[in-house]
Amino acid sequence: MPQRLWLGLMALLLGAALFMGRGYVGPFVSTHAREVLGRLNPGSAAAAGIRSGIVTRIIDGDSIVVEDREEIRLLGIDTPEFGRPFFHESTARTRALLYGKEVRIKECRRQPRDKYGRTLALIYADKILVNAELVKEGLARAYHIPPCGSEIASDFRRYQRQARDRRFGFWATYTFEEVFPPRQPRRRN
Repeated sequence: MPQRLWLGLMALLLGAALFMGRGYVGPFVSTHAREVLGRLNPGSAAAAGIRSGIVTRIIDGDSIVVEDREEIRLLGIDTPEFGRPFFHESTARTRALLYGKEVRIKECRRQPRDKYGRTLALIYADKILVNAELVKEGLARAYHIPPCGSEIASDFRRYQRQARDRRFGFWATYTFEEVFPPRQPRRRN
């Protein structure tokens, strides 16, 4: 019981810090984002399939809206669903990293949309690859669905192992199955 009380207090403090705009500094430095963005200049961004936009809404930890019109699903990750442990924390962290900011969007070329019509993309903000940052902080799991994201899947799995080994985020108190229960097949009537 004391451990849950401590975790509740920590979640409250993290939420207060995020609300006040101070943000949480992640445990890792995002070198991947720096390498990719460091090679880009305004002329080469379009050639690389990278565009920019302002994030106007956060749906949950892995879904955002840009310019009030385009829904984007963060590629290569999955965050806890509503009602699961760490849903609010992952959503709050995504909000702190992205809301109201200009982001760079690298859309998946091979399959630009998921089955719900959302754009599948890597999102960069303040020289941070947000998709990777959430995995590194233990607020998302690596989630690769081919054909997109094959070039980053092994990095994301490594970040997940590091977060789990260091007991960051949900890895501190929950098992994988508690946060991401197996999906039940839909019953046919």
